[in-house]
Amino acid sequence: MAKIMPLPRDRITYRHRSQFAVIVVCADERDQRNVFNQLRRLGYRLRVVTV
Repeated sequence: MAKIMPLPRDRITYRHRSQFAVIVVCADERDQRNVFNQLRRLGYRLRVVTV
């Protein structure tokens, strides 16, 4: 089996762009939907996550 070697730092081209987020813990799906809609109306960019 071939050994996997990491690329040297000078060959890595990916540039990370920092993002900052807030997680809102909701009581249930209905609450999640209401919070999502309220924040969207305020102009926030949102992602829905269920864990």
